[in-house]
Amino acid sequence: AYLRWNSPALAALFNIGLAVIVSLRVQLSSTYSAVIKAERSPESVEERRRVLLKKLGQYTKFVNCIAFLLVGSTQAATSLRAMEQNSANILAIFFGIYVVAFYAFMYVTFQRLQHAIQEWIHQLPIWRMMVTLSTNDWVRAACLASVGPGVPLLLAISAANQFVRVARGLYANVPPARRRQDPGARASEVVCDLSAQIIAEAAPEDQCLTARYVSVVQSMCQWNWVGIFEKMAILSMAVSLSVVSTKFLNIVLAWLIDFLKELHLAALLVAAFVVGMVCFLLPPIPGVPVYVFSGVLLAAKHKQFGFWTCCGIAVGLSYFLKLAASAIQQKVIGGLLGSSMRIRSMVGVHTPLIRAIELVLKRNGLSIAKVAIACGGPDWPTSVLAGVLQLSLLEMLVATLPIIIFIAPCVLSGAFFVKRSDGPLWEASANFMLQVTVVAALLLQLIAAWAIQDMLDRKNNEVTKPVVDNVELDWLSYHSGQLKGAAAIELKDMICFARWALFACICAEVAVAHMLWWQGAKCFGDFAVTDEIADLHLIGGDDAFIKDAGVAALVISTVGFFLFLVHLVYMHAKRKPLTDRRKQELTLMESRWLRHRRILAKEVCILRPFPTPTHPDASMPRE
Repeated sequence: AYLRWNSPALAALFNIGLAVIVSLRVQLSSTYSAVIKAERSPESVEERRRVLLKKLGQYTKFVNCIAFLLVGSTQAATSLRAMEQNSANILAIFFGIYVVAFYAFMYVTFQRLQHAIQEWIHQLPIWRMMVTLSTNDWVRAACLASVGPGVPLLLAISAANQFVRVARGLYANVPPARRRQDPGARASEVVCDLSAQIIAEAAPEDQCLTARYVSVVQSMCQWNWVGIFEKMAILSMAVSLSVVSTKFLNIVLAWLIDFLKELHLAALLVAAFVVGMVCFLLPPIPGVPVYVFSGVLLAAKHKQFGFWTCCGIAVGLSYFLKLAASAIQQKVIGGLLGSSMRIRSMVGVHTPLIRAIELVLKRNGLSIAKVAIACGGPDWPTSVLAGVLQLSLLEMLVATLPIIIFIAPCVLSGAFFVKRSDGPLWEASANFMLQVTVVAALLLQLIAAWAIQDMLDRKNNEVTKPVVDNVELDWLSYHSGQLKGAAAIELKDMICFARWALFACICAEVAVAHMLWWQGAKCFGDFAVTDEIADLHLIGGDDAFIKDAGVAALVISTVGFFLFLVHLVYMHAKRKPLTDRRKQELTLMESRWLRHRRILAKEVCILRPFPTPTHPDASMPRE
């Protein structure tokens, strides 16, 4: 029944998403055509450049907003799976598919624009930030972990495409000059053990893959694959842990509901507050299960105090709980972490993105952008970041007040499920509340993404120039980068056992993460916070909570985890001599580096982003 009534809405959502991609493709294509036309009209290049850069900047910010929105929506849909409703599962799968499709669109479209206007587009601060992020090992690991199972299919399609081109003799019509200019025409053979490659001059028809794919493979061969594989394993384990912890959190909360439901209302409120506070202080646990827990727990008292009275009490309790948890996270956890320079460096307090967020949150008064960041961001990271940045607690709490538009639907959804035995209207209302929650989260995240990018664009010089107060953080970032470079080890330098242990770990963890995300129903049964704990059959059989496939997934993930530990022990022993030597060199240059960095921060006013130097003298003024 649920699918029958909601399939039109899901189809409309998919069509809207497809329309957004097509519309962006058309607009960016027109921009590309305008750039080519401008290059052919030298007398109007400067004016056209100004207009096109402004237009392209708006498109870039819009695309980034959608990308950020999709990631946030996927995370929100994942947390909503705690309610074990069909809508949450379908939304999570839909957003996962759409994320992959949209990022593929971004890569293909913006790569074409970059080749056309390399000099122009690098004048955009947002574009420079995108380029920096695209070279980050964590971003590369996340992309590869997301599309990893589909890579063999993509390579097979490219090989088939190349085979058809060669069979039809299409390359015979390509002039030799264009063959030499083709980015993929310089490699006849790419022997890539992910750390080395052999490149020789050859014609495109001698390739196994199309020119575009050969070019991509060549560039990927230069990546730090050991570090990327390690981060892929960490991210995959984090996804698996997120899914599994949410599943088992339902059991814990359902047991607490069964244990506490006989208490008096006052004792029940105290117990719900304590349980909710403990959950909020744990980073992996989202706020949604806590809000649903409050709704279910207090709605069970509807026969004594009235259903709507209990709903109002549950909403008020969850609201107060969120504000109290935000205050503790900001002043206690964030305040303590913010006193450590190393933690501040790891958070990236001195980076342009965090400095832009700080400027938005430090604005006087209540603004839509501040509210969107405070309410739309993840619960624990947002509040702790505010503490690390030493923001005003009162202003952050005021900015968090509109979170009621997100809390109320979650609480009511849990409360309505208590009444689902009274008729289908209550279950339909619970599904509707879930959809309201998703819409509210999407709107807040969209506003937050646009506000941060707008601040990066307008205050680019302010957020990128060196600051005297951040000199120590700049040094820690430089120090960390130097140690990372010194400890870089290629796969060919590892012993055979360590290589195969790492490969086995990657395959196991990525496969389990995809299995739990896309086929979670085959691994775990349905058990919601609203279910009776007495009906739980934990393990064994297809009707159990942990099914046979789930047992296999947990075992494989555990084996992969221990293989990863073996890899880390080996890599620590291999990297330690390299990093110790580099640490001694950095200790000798630290005072000189800091002195010159302070001089630069005081005297130099730059008009372009200031990257972290890769050489100790790169940021020092010449005498």
